Amino acid sequence: MPARNYQDVVVGILIALCGFAVAAYSSSAFNAGTLQRMGPGMFPLAMGGLLVFLGLLLSLVSLLRTQVVKPIEVQWRPAALVLIAVTLFAVSVKTLGLLPAVLAVVLVSSFAENKARIAQVAILGAVLCALAYLIFQVGLGMNFVLIRWDF
Repeated sequence: MPARNYQDVVVGILIALCGFAVAAYSSSAFNAGTLQRMGPGMFPLAMGGLLVFLGLLLSLVSLLRTQVVKPIEVQWRPAALVLIAVTLFAVSVKTLGLLPAVLAVVLVSSFAENKARIAQVAILGAVLCALAYLIFQVGLGMNFVLIRWDF
């Protein structure tokens, strides 16, 4: 039986409210400047406005469309593993170094997928480690400890 998907309406309104909060805070806390001389508040103000627009657009489209509403299926295992991977990175980046922390994130989050292959995980880990080194050490000149051997 076709019905309106009110879940998308509520999600769109929540996205719009979050965008409004970001835009309101950034406009009061930072100087937005002008389009020719942008200040530090211009980007968060623009992103907040974009979130408001997209949230309202999502709500409007889902109100106008009728569809068969399916129950929501939450996949707890992938959500928990990604959360654990991000937490592991935050904990291990100072104690182990940047490269082992990146490898740990790739390894733990690869278990979120049912058909993860060892070769793909190894290649992804190597590429992300190389990118982390090139972006943070070479490109930005940040002083991250790459590997800490204080065992």
